[in-house]
Amino acid sequence: MVFADVDGTVLRGSSLIDFLLFDARRRGVRAAGEELVATVRAAVAAGAPRHRTAPLLYSWWAGRPVPEVFEAARDWVGARVRAGDLVHRAVLDEIEGHRRAGAEVVFVSASFDAPLTALSEALGANAFRCTPMEVRERVYTGATGAPMLGERKAEVVRGWPVPAGAHRVGYGDHVSDLPMLAAVDEPVAVTDGSDEALVTAARARGWRVLRAVAVEANRSNS
Repeated sequence: MVFADVDGTVLRGSSLIDFLLFDARRRGVRAAGEELVATVRAAVAAGAPRHRTAPLLYSWWAGRPVPEVFEAARDWVGARVRAGDLVHRAVLDEIEGHRRAGAEVVFVSASFDAPLTALSEALGANAFRCTPMEVRERVYTGATGAPMLGERKAEVVRGWPVPAGAHRVGYGDHVSDLPMLAAVDEPVAVTDGSDEALVTAARARGWRVLRAVAVEANRSNS
């Protein structure tokens, strides 16, 4: 059984930001998308926690029909696969190895259903759990439930039905993933060198640290 964070762990970068910028460019509102992302990044640099900055990114989708956003998400993933440099090779290779051995793969992410559906289809995940986006009459409102962060990820792991004695592996790249990693049997801290706090915490606990390398996703090799 594999539980994997997505942004920065499986993916090289953030699905919330990358998909938003793709959508902004495609709809001819690139400047508005870049301004919103710059605001979020400035808040993060100033020390704002993820549960404070993520709602700004979700708000981009307010008023958008759900089917339209799902279609855009599949186009985004397709474009990123064609361009290459979508995912981290070391993480993808390990997850693919677990999947070929019969393990179920679950993405656990603060992103939302549209990009995670497209990513699960492209990368072979069996299921995902994410931040719930509010929908009214098949239109996103921009509001969400509680972000899938921190302890909520651990609750997914603890509550997932698994056969007795099943071995659970977890992958995460941020200190907010520590509760989820602590809830599995084999925690793996993924790093590209940008989050030394996670590496320090992982090594203090005797967990394995996996260095990330970028590569295009290619289902044909699975």
